[in-house]
Amino acid sequence: MSQPRLLLASASPRRQDLLKIIVKTPFRVEPQDVDETPLAAEKPQAYVKRVTRLKAEQALHNNPDALSLVADTIVVKGQKILRKAQSADEAKAQMEALSGRRHQVLTAVALIRQPKKDAAPVVTQRVAKALVKVKSLSKAEIQAFVESEQWKGVAVYRLQGLFGAFVPWMQGHISTVLGLPLFETRQMLLTAAPTLLR
Repeated sequence: MSQPRLLLASASPRRQDLLKIIVKTPFRVEPQDVDETPLAAEKPQAYVKRVTRLKAEQALHNNPDALSLVADTIVVKGQKILRKAQSADEAKAQMEALSGRRHQVLTAVALIRQPKKDAAPVVTQRVAKALVKVKSLSKAEIQAFVESEQWKGVAVYRLQGLFGAFVPWMQGHISTVLGLPLFETRQMLLTAAPTLLR
């Protein structure tokens, strides 16, 4: 039986680096663009699972012979999803909302493949969670973060950037916050394609 071709449907360099930790074979990178607008009254976990599945189904449509891996990460305060900031003012407001409080990070992972040409796709999904505590931020710290522009193009912040210096503790695995939970991803690949793993 031939080894499946692995595709990572994400442009995130962090996800690529994390995936390289657990797989020993080269993989193709092909981001998928879908409508990520939350549905009315949609809960955060349901939202991140739905968006991840949409990306997985699109990846399969575009690459029917590949085993496609998709992950999506959101920051949640209470039951509110904090979207990617579109401006410095929005980034500032998000930092003010997170200051001195705990918030949750959810990363959903989906693995999709089509065993045979006319067979139904096989999709597996998992959601990893982490709880992140943020120190009380001064106006100067918030301004420094906003000016760093490390909020651009990501789900609120990068833990490995300046924001990481504002986090005294977290509950859960750091890879969940970075965008690809290693345990959950490896367990899924262990079932679907163990020959790809280190």
